[in-house]
Amino acid sequence: MKAFFLYFDIMLRKIILLSFFNWALLLNAQNSFVATLSMGGDDTNAGTLSSPFATVNKALSVMTSGDTCFIREGHYSEEILINGKNDIVIMPYMNEWVVFDGTEPIQSNWTIHSGNIYKTVLSKHIWQLFVDQQEMVMARWPNGNFSDKSIYNWNSWASGIVDSINGFPNGSYNGFELVDSTNKDLGSTGLNLTGAIGIMNVGSFKTFNREIISHNAQDNFFSYNTIPNNTYRDKHHHFFVEGKLELLDQPNEWFYDTTSKTLYLYPDNGQNPNGRSISGKIQDYAITITNSTDVIIKNLYFFATTFSAKSSDNLLIEGCHFSFPNCSKRMLRQYDVAPNVSTFGQSGSANEVHNSAIRKCLFEYTDGEALRVYGDSNEIENCYMQYIDYSVSELPFLMVGVYFSGDANKFLHNTVHDAAASAFLAPGTTPEFAFNDVWSTGALQSDGSVYQGTSATVQNSHIHHNYIHDTPKYALRFDAPGGDPGQAGQYGNMHHNIAVRTNGIMVKGNHHYICYNTTFSSNKNGLIILDEDNSNDSSFIYNNFSEKMSAHRANQIPIPGITSSNWNGYDNPSVNFYNLMDTNTYLPLSNSSIVDAGVPISAINHLISGTAPDIGALELGILPWEAGVDWIPTFYPWVQGCTDSISCQYNPLANIDDGSCGYANSNTIAITACDSLVWNGVNYTTSGIYNQTLTNVSGCDSAVTLDLGIISVDTSVSHVFSSSTLTALATNATYQWIDCNNNNTPIVGETNQSFSPTSNGTYAVEVTQNGCTAISNCYQINNLMSVSLSALYPIFCNGNTTDVTAVATGGTLPYSYSWSNGFSGSNVTLFAGNYSCLVTDANGFTVTDSIFLPEPPPMMVNYIIDTSNNVEYQIQGGTSPYTVSIYDGLSSNLLNSANFASSFIFQNIPCGVQIYEASDSNNCFQLCNNNPNCELIVPIPFSNTINNNSPTLTSDVQGATYQWLDCNNNYSPISGETNQSYVAAVNGDYAVEVTKFSCTNISPCESVNNVGININNEVNYVLYPNPNDGSFTLERSSSNEQAEIIIYDLSGQSVFSASWKSGRKKNIECNLSSGYYHGETRTNQFYVI
Repeated sequence: MKAFFLYFDIMLRKIILLSFFNWALLLNAQNSFVATLSMGGDDTNAGTLSSPFATVNKALSVMTSGDTCFIREGHYSEEILINGKNDIVIMPYMNEWVVFDGTEPIQSNWTIHSGNIYKTVLSKHIWQLFVDQQEMVMARWPNGNFSDKSIYNWNSWASGIVDSINGFPNGSYNGFELVDSTNKDLGSTGLNLTGAIGIMNVGSFKTFNREIISHNAQDNFFSYNTIPNNTYRDKHHHFFVEGKLELLDQPNEWFYDTTSKTLYLYPDNGQNPNGRSISGKIQDYAITITNSTDVIIKNLYFFATTFSAKSSDNLLIEGCHFSFPNCSKRMLRQYDVAPNVSTFGQSGSANEVHNSAIRKCLFEYTDGEALRVYGDSNEIENCYMQYIDYSVSELPFLMVGVYFSGDANKFLHNTVHDAAASAFLAPGTTPEFAFNDVWSTGALQSDGSVYQGTSATVQNSHIHHNYIHDTPKYALRFDAPGGDPGQAGQYGNMHHNIAVRTNGIMVKGNHHYICYNTTFSSNKNGLIILDEDNSNDSSFIYNNFSEKMSAHRANQIPIPGITSSNWNGYDNPSVNFYNLMDTNTYLPLSNSSIVDAGVPISAINHLISGTAPDIGALELGILPWEAGVDWIPTFYPWVQGCTDSISCQYNPLANIDDGSCGYANSNTIAITACDSLVWNGVNYTTSGIYNQTLTNVSGCDSAVTLDLGIISVDTSVSHVFSSSTLTALATNATYQWIDCNNNNTPIVGETNQSFSPTSNGTYAVEVTQNGCTAISNCYQINNLMSVSLSALYPIFCNGNTTDVTAVATGGTLPYSYSWSNGFSGSNVTLFAGNYSCLVTDANGFTVTDSIFLPEPPPMMVNYIIDTSNNVEYQIQGGTSPYTVSIYDGLSSNLLNSANFASSFIFQNIPCGVQIYEASDSNNCFQLCNNNPNCELIVPIPFSNTINNNSPTLTSDVQGATYQWLDCNNNYSPISGETNQSYVAAVNGDYAVEVTKFSCTNISPCESVNNVGININNEVNYVLYPNPNDGSFTLERSSSNEQAEIIIYDLSGQSVFSASWKSGRKKNIECNLSSGYYHGETRTNQFYVI
């Protein structure tokens, strides 16, 4: 389903119908609109230009008197009902192209049926088919085509042999047709037509659709359902047949099976129909008008659909195009009814339409009449009708191209050609048929006339100023069967008509005015004033100009009636008819005998340029009247494009202007430019006048003259190399220095005439001078040096070094480096501290940079040993946390280790000389004599002395474990002697090994020498200070005893000796290294610590 949109206009006053619309006035009214979905149409919208409805029916639901519905461009498939509306207008918005489409796209899949025939299944019935916008032919025999228009003549029909008296095998009769095989040989086709539909022209000027009820293949005869006997004629039988799949035998034919809803198509060139634009007719009427007045339909296009109106007055259909507006439903086997066609009114007085008009419309490619009109005082004016009805069957009355039923209807200024019915117009009573241009009619029926006046329609008819030509039928005719003139019609008026290459003008009846007509080149006689049944004895026959005028259709017989001033070729055999007039304009020649040869007729208006009327339809000296339309229709097929031949975008195939036309033009442009101007691809650097031919936006030539004035900006720059300064030389200007290396970014604050860069690069200046701005060339500054000093890594440990790199840029290579500490080169190793580096390039330019190298403070390690052999470490400096590991001083085995922030207490560290390592988080160690192994001297936490009360020896250490030792026996333990006291059994030297607080210590040896001796002779010795540094004093209780003093190390090796001859005190200087020693005299022992 196609979407549509429309809008309506609620006006404050009635729209007055004119031949044109004042758009400004219309668009200033309160308008509403309809548009396709693609243009935003939606029936929930407000109906405004920016928010249009989607359907006309929605607009109609809110329209009242005085409203206009504007429809935006696009295709619509809506069925519109205008019911009970008064004074409304429906038209396109701003002359946009609006099409009402009565077809529906066929998008189902096609498959091969057989040979070149494809098929598909539909969801709904269709009765007309289009492929790529071209109408397809209903499958038929004999074949006919729309493409070559053969379907509009009898070459595509078969003919029958007529003999109603003898019948078969001598001829046809009602219900039986004997085929003329010399024209079209049915028997040779092998077709069996039983069940087919015959379109039977067996009634002369009437054609009927009848089912063929009996036929055998190879037979050239068949039976069909009869037609009314009073319409059957024994002459001029023609027919073709439709309605069977077997008839589908050539490209561009189709057939539809109504039972299975299967559509069959024989496409052109056997081309697969899938993917092609295919649509089928599903709609009779796009617009239906009922019970309405003063409705205007303007400037719409209708494809495969049309309009219908009834019970209405004062309607106007204007400026519309109807292509394929109607089609018989024979394909749906609805063959014995008239097709639904464009219509004003219906049969019955309540259904009629009055005082209405169809103006400036196109009707083309119909199957059925162009129009039916029921009602009075209606007009068909300035319309174009072509290719009207290719079957001419089952139509009302005389079966004509345009049918009037009513009084005082008019058919004026129309152009008609290729209308196939025997008679084109049935006029109704008191009609007017005037200023029409008609040719090529009646090709598919016998008898007939372009205008057919019957007994009931002749009286007070006005048939005038028509140009009828090139038709095998009569041009104009008052004709009806009857036994007296009254039965044939009376009091008709036929004047100022031209009939050329026709069957002529034929008049029956009486009391007519037949005046000022011109006929020539007729098939038989040109102006026929019949005298049959006493016709025309009182008719006025004046001022007619005819090559052949007679009272008989073919023979020369003097005409009856009241005659005067007629020029009849029969009466002037010696005069060449064609020498009397201009054969192009049909005006009398100035020397012609028909000039001023007529007589005035008071009942007939005629302009005179001479002394009397000229004979014939035209008057010399008077501008010839014009017949037919005064406009050029847009014929189908519709092609959008530029339609103006003077446009460079002109499309000769286009007939719908889409606004794409463009035109050549010329112009002069004055331009003042700064420095230069690139104009249409050409660079101009000097002032002057220049010409170019361009292509404008429409694609057309555009000749342009350029008057150019160039303003130059001084962008020169001075570069002082020694100072790296750039100076713009322009004066009376403003400046902005820019960085070329940074996308010409302006340098903030640099708006002076001179600029000294701080870093190497390329720089330019933007100069604004005399209203113009230009940018200089970029200037390279490369003598500005920079140096950057960086340490490759931190100094982690106090007193360590790091590698420092100097990176220099700018200037001119090579560089030399001079460090503040005397080093050279770009890479140096430095301790902590402040340093600077001076870099000098090849040109002597220098640059300096400084660096500070920090280091952690030195790591300070302190420890405190308490009386329980607990060692507390306290560390500062370095980088926390710290690690301390304590090792056995003899075995180097790890005793303990800890990681801490600033202090830690190690428990129960063995006494003696141990080793420890202290480090921080950067793995920096405390160094002792440049060695991370530092001594930890853990003293004995007790004084290991012996109270010698010989022979009893007692340890002065309380609460310990004891082991007495024999000093004279290499300090061997004395078995069982583990008490605090020991009683020597023999004289000798003894010591005690005391263990307390995980600390073991051997006391000095004490001598026992009084076992068995009087102890009163004992001499006691005292040594002080102890411990000492090798200098000590030895004091005894007896001053006259001579002794030998000997000192031993712990291995028993004598390391010092001296004699003590007398005195109670003896000062000793032994200069021994630190450690434990013991000494002896000849009679007593002592220890030195």
